[in-house]
Amino acid sequence: MLTGIASLALFATGPFAELSRLVALLAGSGDASPAGLMFLGLGLIGLRDRIERGFRGDA
Repeated sequence: MLTGIASLALFATGPFAELSRLVALLAGSGDASPAGLMFLGLGLIGLRDRIERGFRGDA
């Protein structure tokens, strides 16, 4: 939802045009948006790391 709001707030021309295009690209549509998949992947990587540290006793 925040990426959609940001894509509406950023301008299509001027110095922030590239940033606006990046936000629109990451927003995608639905559950399979690139931004959603990146956050899911980072969450799974963090979870795996925390589990590995728990088994090693480094937590």
